[in-house]
Amino acid sequence: MDSIEIMKSEVQSPTEDNQNDKSKFKKMHSKRGIGNLYAGMKERCCEFLEGTKVYEKLAQMLAYMEANPFFTFCLFAILAAVATPIVLFVLFAIVNVAFIVAGFIIVEVTIFIIGATVLSSSVFFVITAVAVIGLFLLSFYLIFCYVVILLKKLRT
Repeated sequence: MDSIEIMKSEVQSPTEDNQNDKSKFKKMHSKRGIGNLYAGMKERCCEFLEGTKVYEKLAQMLAYMEANPFFTFCLFAILAAVATPIVLFVLFAIVNVAFIVAGFIIVEVTIFIIGATVLSSSVFFVITAVAVIGLFLLSFYLIFCYVVILLKKLRT
């Protein structure tokens, strides 16, 4: 049973038990099931195109266009006139999105640079403060040790 038959049976008989539905769902969504579904859709599309004689009508239209070049020119001119605003709108939308993305990136990078500058300045201030306090304490300790040693020498 391929996926098309599974879909038809699900539409025709919804009263089947739940376990059977789960196995059908797994079978329909497997690689083979999707391939069968695509093949069935392709077959139905080909049947539609052949049944409505689309290929024959296209061949007749192309033959008429070859026989009447002025008609062909007018048809392409009208199609170009109709397609130009659509193409321009799509290009405008794409360019607009590109500029918005570029502007967003520029704004985000600027905010990131400002944040990084503030953060690095803060870290530099903290490191400098710790270093200055450490040097002050070291200097105080060394002076204290020097004074103690000097006092010991004076007593002796």
